[in-house]
Amino acid sequence: MEKIRLLLYCTKQPHKLFNTDKGFVLSDFELGDFYKDKTLLNGKIVAECDFSAEKLNFGYYDFLEEDNEGRFYYTKTLNCDEVYKKSCLNIDQLFNYLGEKGGYAIHIKNLNIFDKPRELSELEKTNVKVDFCSEYADDNYFELTRVFKAPQNMMLVRDMQDYQKKILISIRPEWLWNIFSDEQTILVKRKY
Repeated sequence: MEKIRLLLYCTKQPHKLFNTDKGFVLSDFELGDFYKDKTLLNGKIVAECDFSAEKLNFGYYDFLEEDNEGRFYYTKTLNCDEVYKKSCLNIDQLFNYLGEKGGYAIHIKNLNIFDKPRELSELEKTNVKVDFCSEYADDNYFELTRVFKAPQNMMLVRDMQDYQKKILISIRPEWLWNIFSDEQTILVKRKY
């Protein structure tokens, strides 16, 4: 089975993420002349990684805790404290995003940050289009269209550099900064 990798896309708002000669910088404004070399990463594909995903479950403690009303999230491999630490999110942020339905914890592995950010147009969106009357009526036939708009969540794409299927995932600049700083090792998503 083909191993699919994640492509990490830096969303355009609300903060600006720069790759500078002094490291990654998260800012609310344009950087001045203090940084000789600086590249704005917003609106670009900035990294690629392997991943695994697991169900993120919601639960209540039997007793009520004052700070979080007894709510918690966990996976098969992570207790609630590990989920909070590895996602860089607290219980209120998780609950506001996921509610009681839970979601998915996407574990980031083998992160490769690109030296030069990539453009969306270097990808093709794979819209599986099967024509049962044709000789191409199988999963290998795709109608491909260039990607010009990032997904709100994620989409399956074909990378034009290596012609591999990958998942393009949109991530806010502050979360990418946490990932690049090795503070955040899981992404939390409603859907997978």
